[in-house]
Parts: sequence; C-alpha cells; structure tokens
Amino acid sequence: MGYAMHWIPGFGCERMEMDREICRTLLGELWGSDAPGKVIRALTGFGGRFGGTQEEAQAAQFIAQKMLEYGLEEVHLESFPIQGWKRGPATLKTISPRRREFPAIALPYSPASQVEGELVSVNQGLPEQFQEVDVKGKIVMASSDTPDHYPRWVHREEKYSLAVEQGAIGFVFVNHYPGCLPVTGSLRSGKTAELPGVGVSRETGWALERMLVQGPVSLELEVQAEAVPASSQNVVGYLNADSQLGEIVVCAHYDGHDIAQGALDNGAGVTVLLELARVLAPLRDRFPRRITFIAFGAEEIGLIGSQVYVREHKLSGVVAVLNLDGAGRARNMRAVVNGFSQLGRLIADTASALGARVTVDHRLSIASDHWPFVEQGIPGCQFSPDTGRGRGWGHTPADTLDKVDVRDIRENASLLALLILRLAEGKTIIPRTDPRQIAQRVRAQGLERLVNWIRL
Repeated sequence: MGYAMHWIPGFGCERMEMDREICRTLLGELWGSDAPGKVIRALTGFGGRFGGTQEEAQAAQFIAQKMLEYGLEEVHLESFPIQGWKRGPATLKTISPRRREFPAIALPYSPASQVEGELVSVNQGLPEQFQEVDVKGKIVMASSDTPDHYPRWVHREEKYSLAVEQGAIGFVFVNHYPGCLPVTGSLRSGKTAELPGVGVSRETGWALERMLVQGPVSLELEVQAEAVPASSQNVVGYLNADSQLGEIVVCAHYDGHDIAQGALDNGAGVTVLLELARVLAPLRDRFPRRITFIAFGAEEIGLIGSQVYVREHKLSGVVAVLNLDGAGRARNMRAVVNGFSQLGRLIADTASALGARVTVDHRLSIASDHWPFVEQGIPGCQFSPDTGRGRGWGHTPADTLDKVDVRDIRENASLLALLILRLAEGKTIIPRTDPRQIAQRVRAQGLERLVNWIRL
C-alpha cells in the first residue's frame, strides 16, 4: 500500500514566513535520517518503563544521553520520590449463577484486597449513568468507552472516583476495543487507592453483561499488590539556556505500563521530542527564545513528574507548552489547545502552510502533562492522534513496536519543528489566562472531580 506524503523536503516552504532554506533543511533532515527508528527501538527495548522502576531509570539515562549527543545544553535529571507499586496476580470469579473464572489484571495503585458482592454495570460510567444504579456495597463494572455524543471524554479515574464516592466495594474496568486485551491504568495519583480494581478485556466484559441480563451475578474479586518506596526522574535539556526573552516548553512522558513496551504510549512521543531536539539544535542561533525539552517521568501514575516540575520551577517566562503525549502515533493529529485561541490559530496556520491535517480542539484536556501548566494559566496544547476517542492499543499488552510507523513520527515532527521555530523566533505573544478562569471552565465542563483526583 502506498503512503502519500504531504511533506517532502522543501514542499510548502515557500508559504512559510520563516527563511525558506531553514525550512528545507529541517524537513530534509527529518526525512533523511534513520535516527527515529533507532530511538524507538531502543526505548521499547527497556520494557514498559513503569514509574519508579529500574526500566524507567534506564530509559531516563538513555534520553539524557541522546539529548547530550544532539547538542542540548545543561542536560540533567531531576529526581523525586514517589510511592511505587508492584503488581501481583488478580482473580475475578463469578460465584453465582455459576462458578467461572475470568482473566483480569490489577489496576495500578489498587490495594491488596479481596471482596465479594453483587456485580452491577454502569455501562460507560458516565456521571448520569452512576445516578441510575445503586452501587453501594457492590462491585461496579464500567467500560473504557465514552459515547461520541457525549460532550467530553470521561476518564478512567473519574469513573473510579464515582464508584468510591457512591460506596462501591470493587471496580472492574472493561476495555472497549476487541482482541482479548485486558486494559490497565492508574486508579490514583501515586498513592494507594481505596477500592480494589481490575482491568479486563472487552470479551470478558461482554460475557459478564450477558450474565447480568439473565439475573443477578455474584462476583469475587481479589488483587495482590504491594506499595513500595521508589523514585522517578524528569530529564531536562535546553537550547539557548541563558535566554531571558521567553521560553517554549516541549515535553513528552517516557514512562509506561508494566504489561507492554509502551511503544505508542508514549515511546513514539518521546521519539518525536528527541527528533525535534536533534534538528533544532544546529539552528539555535536563528531564534532568540529558550526551548526547554522535558521528558517527564511518572505520568501514567498521575502526572507526578509534571506536577513536581511546575511546583519547583519558575514559570514566569514560559510562552507556551507543547505536550507530545500522542504525537507520532498516527499521520493526522489533534491539537487540544485548552481554549488558547491564538495558539490554536498559529497551529492551524502552520499546518495549512504545509498541507498537514491537524484538527484544532479548544476544549480542556486534563489527563496529561500540559495540565499542571495550563492550570496556572500558561498556554498549553496536547498533540494526540486524530483517530477518535480512546487509546487504541495503548494501556494494553498490544502496545508494541510493530504498531509504530516511523513515517508518522517524521510527519508529526515536521509540523512541530516549524511550529516551534515560529514560537521561538520571538514575534508571537500568546496571552495567558487568569487561573480563576481556568477553574471556572473546569467546573463548567464537569471536570472538577477529575482535577481533584489527579492533583497530588
């Protein structure tokens, strides 16, 4: 099957405001190098890189080494303590109307616990659906899906928090993608959660739903897990480290889950980050602003790395935050700009000049590393694949290297490199927002529960 390229070196450059030769050089370097393939293979070779593990620490050292190799300045690791979590076996059994065991995996930060009770389904786990079912003293089952007609995505942690608030005793999270793939995902931000929770496949969820149609189902749920002291780290490097003319933060989380390689989520995004560092470093004399590259640790267990970074750094000079949690996974991108309309226009204009397909979404996006910045009123955007709601292969054992297409990494990096140059040249001012207005939007969109749940 052929692969149509929007970007070949030089194509569309005459429509960019910046120097045409710089544009041609960037695109030529991105499309002519085998560096991204080598990087993504190395990253997936470290395994899942779960927060606080040796795999995550090894990946951090590798990223720091690449930043140095590519010419970033003052490359360093910023370590921070976390509560680690070790997965043990999980058991999910129906007791009545008949005994049957189903495959399940513990959800990160689930406590070690055994419960028995009636199973109830809340379908996709929307807040309204929780109001329709009495879950007190019962084991709640919710799908990872959010229906297309719903105005926002309902995150796993929000569904779990609703179960906790309404008195459930256990939580079963069902993958809405087929393939007998149990789904994982943290229940709490870096601390032991209240109720035992497991992830199951779509097929297991459907089997349980069919049993519920016939009558009450009694379920036994057991999780074995251990909380342990651990540490994680952010990897930071700069271009124009001493500049006082503004700062562009480009970031991606490099940690993943212990059940897969984390190739798409977020090995691909880290590879895009490093590609941007590689091709922009030789051009540092062409732009006055500082570019800060950050590979965040411990994102999957509650945005811990980014929350720590925002708490410990001065952010007065930050002009914009570009979060690559999702970049490199697909040819087309969705840019969620969190209401920062000028940033959205700049992204749309850059994409149009190159013939790139980017959907600009003005809604709030909370569950990734740009959010601690946005919550402070700093313009921030998350770049994710424009392939519909949900993670696809992400958070399942199928998130493996074979799912990555290096051409998608190159194509996404091409747009982002030119966007960053336009931001870094110093002509663009994107107004900040009063944090109180961000808080008002959180309440208006029904996201307050999720924000409070994620916050350390």
